[in-house]
Amino acid sequence: MTEVFITNIQTKIQAKDILDFFKANNPDLKINYDLNETDNAYHCGHTVLRVEGNKIET
Repeated sequence: MTEVFITNIQTKIQAKDILDFFKANNPDLKINYDLNETDNAYHCGHTVLRVEGNKIET
């Protein structure tokens, strides 16, 4: 299962902190963050957080 979340995180430091938190608390999930999707039609330059795993609690 893969979940895609639209976020408002704008910097690499913020993204790293979020990724570190999720990975520490959910080691079975594959998590990545894409700061480069701001050219897409998301409001206010929002970016994308993808979470992949067998069980994801949104």
